[in-house]
Amino acid sequence: MRITYLRICTALALCFTCAPVYAADPKPVNFDADQLLYDDQAEVVTAIGNVRLEQEGRIVTADSILYKIKEDRVTAVGNVTLTETDGSQYFAEKVQLRDKMRQGYISHLKGVLGDRGRFSAAYAERTQQEGDELILTNATYTTCAPCQIDPDRPPTWQLRAEKVTHDRDEKRVSYDNATFEINGTPVLWTPYFSHPDGTENQKSGLINPLLGYDSELGAYAGASYYYAIDTDKDLTVGLTGYAQEYPVVSTEYRQRFDEAQLEMNGSFTYSNRVIEVGGVNTQLSDELRGNLEAHGLWDITEKWRGGFNVNLTSDDQYLRQYDISDEDILENEVFLERFSGRDYFDARLLSFQDVRLLDQQTDSPNILPEVNLSLLGKPGELIGGRWSLDMQALNLRRDGNDPDTNRISTRLGWQGHRKFANGLVSTLDLGAHGDVYYLTDGVAGDQEETRGYVFANLETAYPLIKSLAKPGSSIVLEPLVSVTGITNVANQDKVTNEDSQDIQVSVNNLFNYDRFSGYDRVEDRSRVTYGLRSTYYSGDNLEIGGFAGQSYNFDDKNNFFPAGSGLRERSSDYVAEMVVQYGDMFDLDYRTRLDRNNLASKSHEVDFQYDSESFMINGLYFFSKAIPGTSLTESREQAILNGRLKVTDNWYLSGGSTYDLGEDPGLRQADAGIEYVGECFSIGTFVERDLTNENSGDAQTKLSVRIGLKNLATFEASGLELFEGEGK
Repeated sequence: MRITYLRICTALALCFTCAPVYAADPKPVNFDADQLLYDDQAEVVTAIGNVRLEQEGRIVTADSILYKIKEDRVTAVGNVTLTETDGSQYFAEKVQLRDKMRQGYISHLKGVLGDRGRFSAAYAERTQQEGDELILTNATYTTCAPCQIDPDRPPTWQLRAEKVTHDRDEKRVSYDNATFEINGTPVLWTPYFSHPDGTENQKSGLINPLLGYDSELGAYAGASYYYAIDTDKDLTVGLTGYAQEYPVVSTEYRQRFDEAQLEMNGSFTYSNRVIEVGGVNTQLSDELRGNLEAHGLWDITEKWRGGFNVNLTSDDQYLRQYDISDEDILENEVFLERFSGRDYFDARLLSFQDVRLLDQQTDSPNILPEVNLSLLGKPGELIGGRWSLDMQALNLRRDGNDPDTNRISTRLGWQGHRKFANGLVSTLDLGAHGDVYYLTDGVAGDQEETRGYVFANLETAYPLIKSLAKPGSSIVLEPLVSVTGITNVANQDKVTNEDSQDIQVSVNNLFNYDRFSGYDRVEDRSRVTYGLRSTYYSGDNLEIGGFAGQSYNFDDKNNFFPAGSGLRERSSDYVAEMVVQYGDMFDLDYRTRLDRNNLASKSHEVDFQYDSESFMINGLYFFSKAIPGTSLTESREQAILNGRLKVTDNWYLSGGSTYDLGEDPGLRQADAGIEYVGECFSIGTFVERDLTNENSGDAQTKLSVRIGLKNLATFEASGLELFEGEGK
């Protein structure tokens, strides 16, 4: 009898879950019923009263189950339920299966899925006449829970279809005469649509429908088609039509290899654009415009890999105008890397495309190539410390007669770390560095320069901790002092400064032995640096920390730091930081730089966030004075504030703004929104105003309405760019 019970359980599981008819290794079935009858002559098994079958965590119950062995027909009647291992439950009045459980029907089917999705069908039929299909008649689907007061009330939304067909061979679900309803009222109808059933990672079909209005491009509509070429490759082709411009064609191709991957996407159109010529806006005639982006990665061996990144566009405005990207500098590179323990090698070819406004663009060089080698020894391997060797070769090329740079750099170092019995913690860095430059200038001619230096940097800290009266609370004080010695570096003024232009003293670089960011400039002044770090721990998730410090040069001669950097004079400016954190709810980070003579403010930066169940706010304030001789030619001051308020359990308000407080003050960006988030449905209206130069392609006001349906879709119902901004 065991095989009979197994077939009954498998049949019921099949009609609800479309599982295979026979398992390769059938599992035991636990069976319970008030009565069990078996007719030997008719070969009929009947289970009556509180019938319960359980197999591998799956439970089937019914008032009665009848199995006719000769006819190969199983019938379950009365309060039929199936409970899956993921919590999904299925209910039916009657289930009948035949032909080795491959065909049959279910009446009055209802289901509650593990993700809380709910569906129903007046009639469900399983057939294999035209493939393995499950056909539902008069079916509905929703993720909204029934109203507790009035369970018969229509849900907030539901999808209703005259016929739903699940083709297991094609792994696709199709809908005939489908209607989308809100509170029982039909709002959208389609004669037919289909989508993958989710059992495959990829399936061909239409995706990403678009509909909206743009003040410059006009009303637009579009869609994309996803083509699953094979399990390792796919292609997406899209077309978006605009009322006032030619359509945009977009493509994306992806492929995975055994040891590599490739991804390419791009778009093109034929349209006009506006540029500024001599302070006057001029509209160019229609031209071919577009972009290309490609990425490739190849794991050559366990230690070697190579790849490339390509990012190109036809003009400075295209990416922003068609809402593709807001990047200012596009980077293109081909690279080769090697990883081996602590050692690293890479070689790169780099080029850049500046897509900012013309008056903001700079002459970006090409790097053909850059080669880096970094070797790092084990801790304690050499004289109680570890050695390091860094080498770099750089070939930097500019267009026309602009100067080119060739550089080879080598740095040999040693670092030792020691803790003393009295609590002192010291780190000693020793190193030698050498550079060879070959400079080519179309005007001044060729030039060769060599230089070298040695350095030593000893940093010592003395952390002190004191427990306070409050349980778990303590305070830590940590004085820090470092002494840096370095030989004089000749010929610095004869070397083109490519990578060490922007520099300000800060908390991050105060204790660096060289505060310049690159190779072309070296801080060749011996000095002492000192600071104090303190932290208070409250014992109940509150931490308050602070740091303040300064450096002092032993040599009073001028150095190569620009005026305003805080490092030009013998004594540096003061830098300080305060950090406040309370669990995951609140954190604040404040950094400042004060004039060494009168403590006047040179820069401020405040970054904070507060996040509770009902209210979230984060902001950033930044101020920095101009630094002559760098790209920071004018003082900058900006404030950014964003917030979200939970008004009720379902309603939220949000907003944010970016305000320029510098030499050309004004609002740069603002947004606001109101959103309803329910159990199964969300809708929000958002307005965003961008006040930038209209020639950048950014200046606009955008209105969007976003609708989300749990487990079905989250989409933008409309995106209306109403008018261009008259920004600065």
